Amino acid sequence: MIRESRKPDFEESRRVNYFIMRKIFLTFIMFGFIYFSKAQTSDTDLRSNPLFIENVSKLNEVAEIIFNNYGKSKSSILEVKRLVEEIANSKGISDNEKADQMNSLLGLPQGAGIEYYATLVNNNWNSIKLQYGTLLTDSYIKNETEALMESDTYQNTSGRHANPCRKRALYILCSAAATSAAILCHAACTSTLFGMFACFGLCATGQTYAIAECYDTYCAPLAGN
Repeated sequence: MIRESRKPDFEESRRVNYFIMRKIFLTFIMFGFIYFSKAQTSDTDLRSNPLFIENVSKLNEVAEIIFNNYGKSKSSILEVKRLVEEIANSKGISDNEKADQMNSLLGLPQGAGIEYYATLVNNNWNSIKLQYGTLLTDSYIKNETEALMESDTYQNTSGRHANPCRKRALYILCSAAATSAAILCHAACTSTLFGMFACFGLCATGQTYAIAECYDTYCAPLAGN
């Protein structure tokens, strides 16, 4: 008995081809998503990133200058903060003119004023955003800033907080919280009504006042000592 040859089932072939192509398409989508995710995040902790370390160091450098220029006095720094706010809200003057007034008020060195620090910090932060993407939540930035500033490497190389403190570890932790808040403040400077330089001055004096609070709480000599 001769068996009839089976005619090709074109409908079945079409279904098979569809599922194969669908699988290939989904595979490309999956790998594309993985690639995109890796491009938006980083396997390196933020605390180890040289640009982030530089930003933390520079922000604390500015705060230290202001802090020392006003005698580590919380009331004096609060007044300076108020004056910086007045300058930032001034009408009819450019962002550069506001920066010049703030440089004079804060006692920042010539050639290394608000324009220098703001530009450096902003450029570094833009690069950090490209590398870390959605990892940069408020809590992640806070945790990484604290981990960096508590590390012996940062303490030894930065020379920060060298003065004796009654509760040095708590002071560093408190200062780190103030610094992480300043980082978030500076990150928002591009979307505010203030110019970038004026916004930097506002964030810097806010950070300095917070650090003054930390100093009074954990480092200032006790009465009678």
